[in-house]
Amino acid sequence: MGSAVITGAAGGLGRELAVAFARDGWALGLIGHSDPAALDELAASLEAPMVATACCDIRDAKAVDDAFARLDEALGGIGVLVHAAAISLPGLVANVSPETFAAELDVNLSGAFHCVRAAIVRMLPRRDGHIITIGSYWGGHGLYGGAAYSASKAGLVGLTLSAAHEYGPRNIRCNVVLPGFLRTPMTADLKEKHVARAIADNVLGRASDLDEVCAFVVRLAAMRHVSAQVFNLDSRPGRL
Repeated sequence: MGSAVITGAAGGLGRELAVAFARDGWALGLIGHSDPAALDELAASLEAPMVATACCDIRDAKAVDDAFARLDEALGGIGVLVHAAAISLPGLVANVSPETFAAELDVNLSGAFHCVRAAIVRMLPRRDGHIITIGSYWGGHGLYGGAAYSASKAGLVGLTLSAAHEYGPRNIRCNVVLPGFLRTPMTADLKEKHVARAIADNVLGRASDLDEVCAFVVRLAAMRHVSAQVFNLDSRPGRL
């Protein structure tokens, strides 16, 4: 197929995305934060044409650029970036500290900027590429107890759509996927009443399916005529 870099590859969604892309025949670059052993274990388990790994703190612009440079060389070019790296630090607006709020935006928004920028810089000479960022329904609707998360995901949409307008003439597509509520390590500690509330807002009365979300992202990655879109993959009514 081509080559794809996945950030947050050691996380729940990132790991499953890596499995799905490998199954479809993509060469992969896997980026994680601080556990190279986990990345190597994942890489060894994938039946992909080629897998390269890199650990970096996405808050560090230089570290990100260095990681993308290594993966670009190893893969012979970066065709797709799937940016799935994110954190969630719950807290009510009046209670969350400015430091905690800033820390979440630093990872979820500034980190996304560093990764998107590093990918685009390497796609421009080839005049081809696809950026897919993993957003959240809550970026447009406000998560109770998650103002920093919602703010960062709202900013991610703006970042991605701006890049779509700026680099569409260079044949670089940029899209956002809102995967809906998924059972992953990020949501594992949520109280059942909050899980029930999230699911109750869906007209189908159920959470999103992880395999279905991954299959959609893989299919989207191969599309060449779709850009500047926000895809909501659950059954909650309304759009951003």
